[in-house]
Amino acid sequence: NIIFLADLHFCSFLFIFFFLAVLLFRTRVQKNIQKIKTTEENFGFIPKRKFAFFCFFALSLLQIAILILCRTDIPLLSPWQAIHPWYLYNFFLLTFVLGIIFFSKVSYQAKFLCIIAYSLLLHLYLPLVHELPWGGDVWRMIGVEQKLSAGEVILPAFPQSIINPYKYTYGQTWGLMTLLSETLHVSLENLHQWFMAIFWGIFLPVISLAL
Repeated sequence: NIIFLADLHFCSFLFIFFFLAVLLFRTRVQKNIQKIKTTEENFGFIPKRKFAFFCFFALSLLQIAILILCRTDIPLLSPWQAIHPWYLYNFFLLTFVLGIIFFSKVSYQAKFLCIIAYSLLLHLYLPLVHELPWGGDVWRMIGVEQKLSAGEVILPAFPQSIINPYKYTYGQTWGLMTLLSETLHVSLENLHQWFMAIFWGIFLPVISLAL
């Protein structure tokens, strides 16, 4: 049926993408890590201070707490209508602490983990500040994905699907979200709300290291 074919197609796509990413980035990442290892002692000029890591952890928790306290379910045009100004003040302070850690004489693993945590915080304001996913287009996509989950056929829209190549990505997104929802037993609303924030928050630093 349609769902089985979509699941099979996107499982294959995910496995192929994963192994290609490993093959393409493994050598380059190893080279970059080796360069960092050989230069990190010369790169860092601030003495190692555990207090900086404590401040980073505390400020990160404070960021999350501010967003949770600002969480709402009322209609908004922008998340910044609900986010308290203290979030921005804390963000700049967190950035300053991350800079101290980055230029400190600590291992590259510790710096990289802090960068990933910082990247996640930069993306989590969207799912944390509101009960529902952001954007109008996401609800249309959820509607299509619900039809796929029910086994209905989604026919291509001609001639838009031929004239506009970017519309090809819709099919990939629909199939991927449907597959993840059925596999993880997570609602499509929660999946659209959290998936991209967590995905980009983690993979952007990893891709940056690879490049």
